[in-house]
Amino acid sequence: MQDNIDNRIKYLEKFANSEKPKEFTEESWKSYKAGLVYSVNTMKDYMNPFIDETDKEDS
Repeated sequence: MQDNIDNRIKYLEKFANSEKPKEFTEESWKSYKAGLVYSVNTMKDYMNPFIDETDKEDS
């Protein structure tokens, strides 16, 4: 599962850094790219959850 998510993250990052497709206007491409970046960051956060320091102390 980790490999699938890593591959998806790489694909989305590559697409977000590519040239604007002709189907997009400049504004719509900026908005779409923002969504891609948000998706990538969400997936990265999901795969590497933040560890709360208080949780470490309890265990």
